[in-house]
Order: sequence, then C-alpha cells, then structure tokens
Amino acid sequence: MKGSTPDILPNKGLGQHFLIDKNIARKIIRRSFIAPSDTIIELGTGIGALTDHLVRHARKVIGIEIDERAITALQEKGYKNLKLIRGDMLRVSFNALLEEINAPLKIISNLPYNISGPLLSKIYDEQEAVNDCVFMVQKEVGERLIADKGSREYGVLTVLLGSIFSIKRLFLVPASAFYPRPRVESMVIRLTRHSGQDIMPCKNSPCVNTSYFKRIVRSAFQKRRKKIKNALSPPFDADRLESALKEAGIDPSMRPEQISVQEYKILVSALVSLSEMAAPRLQTTKNTAIRQRL
Repeated sequence: MKGSTPDILPNKGLGQHFLIDKNIARKIIRRSFIAPSDTIIELGTGIGALTDHLVRHARKVIGIEIDERAITALQEKGYKNLKLIRGDMLRVSFNALLEEINAPLKIISNLPYNISGPLLSKIYDEQEAVNDCVFMVQKEVGERLIADKGSREYGVLTVLLGSIFSIKRLFLVPASAFYPRPRVESMVIRLTRHSGQDIMPCKNSPCVNTSYFKRIVRSAFQKRRKKIKNALSPPFDADRLESALKEAGIDPSMRPEQISVQEYKILVSALVSLSEMAAPRLQTTKNTAIRQRL
C-alpha cells in the first residue's frame, strides 16, 4: 500500500527520499521488536512514515531531524511521547542521549544514502552508547555490511561493525516505495550488539581501544591486494608483525580481505601486547626533531 505524494517536497541537498509505502513502514516496525517500555532514537524523521508507528509502540521516541519543515509537520500531529530535536544526525552525541535516557540506545532510521557511510562509522566510534539498530540503507551498503571474507564487498566497515555487532539482512525494499523514486534498491538491516565477552579479546593482553582497532583495519585495507605481512609493514617491523600473525593463526601470505573479523580482533590484540606502535612513533618523533633543528 503506497501513500500519496507528500505535502513537503524532498530537499535534494539533504538527500531526502521519503518512504511512502505504509506496508514497508509497518514491516520495519514489526522486525524492530520494540517493547512498550523502550525509548527509540529515530535518526531523520522525515515526514513521519516510521514516526507515526513508533509512537504507538514505544514509551518514548526521540526524533533527530534537520529539516524544520518536517519538524513543524510532526509537531502539528501532537504526539505526547515524541521529543523532536532539530539537528544534524552526524553531529548529535549518542553518549549525551545515553545519559539522557539512562539506557543503551535503540536506533531506527531510514538513512539518507549520501551520509550512510559516515553515520555507520559514527556508530562504531560511539559504540558504547549503542545496543541495537535497524537501518534502511542502499542495497550496496547493506551488502558490504553482511559480506563474507574473501568477497569483493568485504571491507573496513564490515570488519569494524562486525567486531561489535551481529549484522543481519532483514529484507529488500524496492525503489517504488519512495518519493522521489531513487535509482537503487534499499535493504533493511539489523545490528545487534554482541555480548560483552565477544567485543574485543583481552586475554593475556591489554584491551584494544576502538580507535586503535580502526586504525589498523584501515591500514590493512588500504593495501587490500597485498599480503597482510606487507600491508602492515610498515608501521610494524617484520618480527613483531610475524609474531602477532602467528598468535592470531593467520597465514602471513593472506590478503586483508581474506581475514575474518574474529582474526582481526585477535591480531590487533596481539599487536597491542607487543607494545603497540611505540617504535614507529619514536622514529617519527626523532625525524621531526631533526627537521626542526635543520
């Protein structure tokens, strides 16, 4: 069942494609498993295709929306359990929202195609505040997130988000469900946080901080066609890297795209136990000091 053309014209600059298929909206809500006691964070309320259903299922909905026209339209509906915040979803602090509701965040969003990558990266960066997400993304982005190692789609976001969340494809959404109609299909995915002991291995080594893990994974995939022993050397010296690969059970001749999420977690943990990147940083400091004297 598709709705009529919305009263608010989509803003191309904001990448707006309004969901107008009410059956798809209801299906997203059903697959989100919302409890009556939940507070839901909706990123980008738009004209309220999901909001209209969320307010009926959750105790409270906090909607983040940058378009003042959309905020005004939703305010006029008079929902008592809806709090609207005008702002950029990429700038909102998930940690601040965590403090406000005093519970890990459950996020639902029809993500604008043009910022889905940065938003998903933000989810990783502020992961401690986030427990569960249901996102509608471009099909291509969804395929990257659920990709298996060794595939062309397997990459940085696959590993980063897969280290924290179980990622599941829920269903595909045709272009006809939106106004204006995009040129691509969409996919609804669910990210569910792993149990605490599965997030980062800390046994026999310091716990891995998220920024360090991100840095190593990005370094590896910048040279995804090289063998892992070459992709990470530099910044690591050969002996240290060889020891870490051995501890992780990774063949040094494997390419970055052939290494599983779990293997990356063990590898980075092993590198941390081998005194992180102290040697490369020391060399950089020395070189900088020499240049300054010259």
